[in-house]
Amino acid sequence: MEKSTGNNRRKGNRNREKETEWQERVVQIRRVTKVVKGGKKLSFRAIVVVGNERGQVGVGVGKASDVIGAVRKGVADGKKHVIEVPLNKSNSICLIKQQQQHSTRKLIFPQLKKWELYN
Repeated sequence: MEKSTGNNRRKGNRNREKETEWQERVVQIRRVTKVVKGGKKLSFRAIVVVGNERGQVGVGVGKASDVIGAVRKGVADGKKHVIEVPLNKSNSICLIKQQQQHSTRKLIFPQLKKWELYN
C-alpha cells in the first residue's frame, strides 16, 4: 500500500484553478440572535453573489457562527444555484430577464450604453 501524495497535490491544484474563475461579492451580512434556554445564541447570515463573467450567476445564503464560515457556505450555495444569462458583445445582458423563486422575484436589466460599471 503505497501512498502517492504527488497525485493528490495535482488534483488540488486543478480544483483551485477551476475555483479562481468564479468571483464572489458579499451583498449583505446580518447578525442573527436566537433566544435559547441559556441566553442568546449569536450567528451570522451572509448573502453572496457568485459569477464567472461569462454568463453564469448564482446567489447563495449561508449561516454560521462566524462571518467567514457564513460567507464560505454562501459561496457553496451560490454555486449550486447558478442561472445562465445571455451576454452581448459588450458583456452586458441582452434582454430583461424575470425569474421567480419562492417568494422573491428577480429582475435583471441590460446595461445602458452610456453607463459604465466600476468595481
